[in-house]
Amino acid sequence: PGSRDARRPATGRYRTSARVSDATRAEAGRRFRPALPGADPCFDPGRGYDARVMGTTQKFIGLLALGVGVVAVACSGGDDERTPALTPTPFPTVASSPGEASPRPPIIGTPAFSEGARIPTRYTCEGEDVSPALTWSAGTTGTLSIALLVDDPDAPGGTFSHWLVFDMPPDSTGLAENAAQDSAGVTGRNDFGTRAYRGPCPPPGSPHTYRFTVYYLDSVLGDSVSGLDDDSERDQFLKAAEGHVLQQATLTGLFSR
Repeated sequence: PGSRDARRPATGRYRTSARVSDATRAEAGRRFRPALPGADPCFDPGRGYDARVMGTTQKFIGLLALGVGVVAVACSGGDDERTPALTPTPFPTVASSPGEASPRPPIIGTPAFSEGARIPTRYTCEGEDVSPALTWSAGTTGTLSIALLVDDPDAPGGTFSHWLVFDMPPDSTGLAENAAQDSAGVTGRNDFGTRAYRGPCPPPGSPHTYRFTVYYLDSVLGDSVSGLDDDSERDQFLKAAEGHVLQQATLTGLFSR
């Protein structure tokens, strides 16, 4: 400790006499080269990487690749045993009879706006407040009546009804703009307390979603059994329609003030 040799660089420890042959010095350098910072101890300028080290490295890489392959096969093989995800039915409907082909899904639309778009002011409380023209698919086999419900699920106090029409003929395929009350069926009461269409009229803030839903039913609701009439409201209609919906389709629009 403290000697001059201790402060010498590491390579100084392997200086050789001038009488040692060049071949001997090369062999000594190859076998005993110190591991300098940043140097590769497996590399010899004269012979390249030691073949034994290269062989060990290649074996390690091979085993690593084999392990990755085994894991990949094991993971991919499990997919065949998984239970397929079931697509939930968005609305409860009456099941088809065994062997009966499922009917094509119905659609409902309007020339006034596209699905998910903003409802024009004309059809809201800030405009003429008239109902938009609507068209829908013809009823499937077994349909005895068609109903239409327009509501707002984003209302502060809960879902708010804007229009209810039920017991429309099974062959009806829409309503004209500003449809007259009871022109095609029985008009129930909305949550404004009127027997008519009342358009979107949300409080100021973010947009509300308005649903125009058409129902295809296997019964006529305005009979002595269900007891629905022109004073019936949304909740009464939904309760009477439970178990009688063959199909349904919904159009949505947005509006904000």
